[in-house]
Amino acid sequence: VTAFAQAPSPAPGAPNLAYVSNEVSRDITIIDLDALRVVGTVPVVHRPRGIQLAPGGRRVYAALSDDQPHTRTAGDAIVEIDIATRR
Repeated sequence: VTAFAQAPSPAPGAPNLAYVSNEVSRDITIIDLDALRVVGTVPVVHRPRGIQLAPGGRRVYAALSDDQPHTRTAGDAIVEIDIATRR
């Protein structure tokens, strides 16, 4: 399963970026949509599933899930990624 988030309209001069969650590799890929190339990858501890760009476009939130379906663990969480630092 892959989820995708994109800013509705970047500020003039700002890159037009998309954020894609990758469950298998357990990371978030950052894609420059104007250049059509990957510009970064942010590793996360567990499988990123849903992803949402925060209002204002400074953070991305991703829902994480572990490998234990139907059991709530510390791996089931929300991670906040600062776009500027990619952490």
